[in-house]
Amino acid sequence: MPSVESSVSAADLSSLGTVRFNGDEEEAGEEGQHVKNVFVDAIAVPPPRVSTYGTLTLPSELAALYAAQAATVMASVPPSDAVVAALPKQYVRVLPLDSDRARRRTTGSFGFLTSTLKVTCTRDGVTYAAKRVDGINAPKSALDRICQNWRRVAAQPSIVALRNVFMAKAGPLPGSADSGSGMALFFEHDFVPGAVSLHHRLMAGTAERQPVPEPTLWSWAGQLALAVNSAHSVGLAFRCISPQHVLLSEFQRVRISCAGVVDVLEMESPATLQMQQKDDMRKFGELFLQASCRTELPARGAPADDEVAKLLEQCKQQYSQQWYDLLVTLLKAECGASELMGLLAPSMAVTLSQTLALNDTLHGALGVTHASSRLLRTIVKLSQVTERPEHCGDPSWAETGERYSLKLFRDFVFHQVDEQGRPVLDVGHVVESLSRLDVADGTPVMLSSRDGENLLVASYATLAKNLNAAYNDLATSQGGPSVEAMAAAASEEARAARRRERAAMHNLHGAQPGSMPSAGGMSFHAPPQQASLGQNSFMAMNQGASGFAQQAKFGAGGRFNAGAPAFTG
Repeated sequence: MPSVESSVSAADLSSLGTVRFNGDEEEAGEEGQHVKNVFVDAIAVPPPRVSTYGTLTLPSELAALYAAQAATVMASVPPSDAVVAALPKQYVRVLPLDSDRARRRTTGSFGFLTSTLKVTCTRDGVTYAAKRVDGINAPKSALDRICQNWRRVAAQPSIVALRNVFMAKAGPLPGSADSGSGMALFFEHDFVPGAVSLHHRLMAGTAERQPVPEPTLWSWAGQLALAVNSAHSVGLAFRCISPQHVLLSEFQRVRISCAGVVDVLEMESPATLQMQQKDDMRKFGELFLQASCRTELPARGAPADDEVAKLLEQCKQQYSQQWYDLLVTLLKAECGASELMGLLAPSMAVTLSQTLALNDTLHGALGVTHASSRLLRTIVKLSQVTERPEHCGDPSWAETGERYSLKLFRDFVFHQVDEQGRPVLDVGHVVESLSRLDVADGTPVMLSSRDGENLLVASYATLAKNLNAAYNDLATSQGGPSVEAMAAAASEEARAARRRERAAMHNLHGAQPGSMPSAGGMSFHAPPQQASLGQNSFMAMNQGASGFAQQAKFGAGGRFNAGAPAFTG
């Protein structure tokens, strides 16, 4: 077995490159997505030697990868598109994944009218790669049995897991010859954002095709051999191993898709399990023969012997004798899945070493993201406690008790100035202070009031305790008076003000002649000017009460109608 080494090395995360074999442009394959795909070989990435602001965030390559994947998951055609209307109502965020939407209704590689779409299912909120097959009908019991069989290997990382298969009523897709709606068969597999088929990556396009590096072929073979061995060991067979149904995604990951599809489409096949598994091994050899030469063989049926011999001769000239011998053994179906694992053992050891290095890299990136999320949590809690206008009717709540120390700490972290009064924008100071607060470090810190007259010495542990206590007070608070009680109090205050005004006016004019009611029963009337002043005062009091009630409603809306806090303590 040849020495298998990485074809791409990286000195650090910033040097992670993209692997392109033939200058592929942004395009979607049969199982592809309409976004730019990033294939990264991260093999040996040492930790950064200098801690900078850039090391506090995800590396740009990984950030771009995850952003592209998120964009793919969220992408969809407009809800008014005819494709959406032709699918079951449970599917939203629909995006066709076929390479040519205008030819989506032609006979697919399975020999049936198929269509592959990215959908989000409202049943569970999960995004799937849904394959629709028309012109077939299958009993529900058989579908459930096949789905249950493939769930036994759903955890295998080199198999795109089958989650559900069912018959559903669906309308005709654009370009379909069908004139009315009918039943269609749907397979729901895991969605792999940014993945494309090996056929699209290696054999599509007219540009000059450079050979795939042999270490990459050994790595792919090892990954797919794990999938085949897992399926064969539990009495299953893929029956669909081909460049069209093997997905290539980030970090040179390959997966076999369409698991269980042929089991449904060819349910009445007379072939035994042994024959099907033997055919899997032959198809495995044909897959890597096509990948090595970047030449496509017929999708169905056995290829011609002279064509296979021609491609083998090309492989013999371009690759090592060990790789050539492996292809010959597979094409003759002279070994099973377990024997294949033994043949690939030396290369899989190297692949394992590369995978562990990549795991360390991603684990470090996960640690960076976790640190950022901890700082965000601390900032959110600190912001919700400090400078709060009022709490439970107490306007000084944020300025008293342990909350006052949190206000001083907030100024210590974010609002420092130098000797000339210029703002100090030291990110390192902010990150370190918030990190110490999050872990409740015992280091003391000196805090100063804004006027510099008062100093307070407290440890980060004490401040963390105060922050958690204040936040828990907010989270568990039952709030102040209800909106109705505050409005009723305002109305009562207005009525009391009107009574006091009438009493004052009565006392002012009670001693004057004619101020008492006459014998005829006519009441005393104040002079027009005084009556006008009294009316204006009464209207002002009413407006004040109304404004207070509206303010009470506005303030209570945020306090009483908010949902449960995202975190406590």
